[in-house]
Amino acid sequence: MHMRGIVTAVAAVLLLSACSSEDDSAEADPTPSPSETTASPTPSPSPTTAAPTTTAPPGVVFSLTGRALNNAKVVTVKSFWTGATASARKGSVVPEVRGVSTRAAQRNLAKEVILAARKGWVLPERPVGVVTRVNGRKRSGKVRVCLWSPSVSWVDKKTGKHVEAVRKRWLDYDFTVRAGRVHSYTWVGTCRRAAP
Repeated sequence: MHMRGIVTAVAAVLLLSACSSEDDSAEADPTPSPSETTASPTPSPSPTTAAPTTTAPPGVVFSLTGRALNNAKVVTVKSFWTGATASARKGSVVPEVRGVSTRAAQRNLAKEVILAARKGWVLPERPVGVVTRVNGRKRSGKVRVCLWSPSVSWVDKKTGKHVEAVRKRWLDYDFTVRAGRVHSYTWVGTCRRAAP
């Protein structure tokens, strides 16, 4: 999405852009994110003790295909990215994200969502992705997802047009899942796939 900071999102940011690695350092993003043009203090999301949920927020449909779609880690990643997209559309982190991600991931997502909201930017409500790899134990490990760039790049809320020129390509993300929660995601390059 190009959410930057978490993770990315979720992508999840979306939202949204490249997100933090396990040490929470930022990765380079292939497209601009709101934080590259605006800096401001960001409130942390409120703590949560809710059990993980896989309920999709209303209005967002994440078209995810590929490998192991019933795998617990893949279900978690899909729920996270769907929630990150919904968060970017609403302008605040939705409860669905809190149930499937760590507090650090939520804080980074909140930064991107708030900055985008101030600019009047949202994410398209129909992200498209393909799971290409699933590693690790049942509830912990890595999931690699290719995300179709036009479906996860910022658009103007009023016009629905992308805020920057977007190359039609697949963006490759690694999601780290620990104990059933997205810990981080990182943009790692591009995927060679036909357009959806």
